[in-house]
Amino acid sequence: MRRLVYIVIALLGIAAVGSAYIGSQMGAAMLHPPHLSSLRPGETAQMLFRTGATKEDFSVGAKEGTELRGWKVRPLAPIGDWVLL
Repeated sequence: MRRLVYIVIALLGIAAVGSAYIGSQMGAAMLHPPHLSSLRPGETAQMLFRTGATKEDFSVGAKEGTELRGWKVRPLAPIGDWVLL
């Protein structure tokens, strides 16, 4: 019985360490994605031309001074909804 308890504790420990490692790796990948392909700007320009949409740069300042910069795409015929990624 004691051996079973040790095995369960060891497996729980391994699971905790494994999930912490996987979580840290996934977090780093989400926060720091790889550089985009050099073809991406051209593909974006083609999509904008094809759909008639426009791309606008914007920035938002937070109270503590942090500035978030990004861009938004305005469709040719907007319906009022939007998505933030």
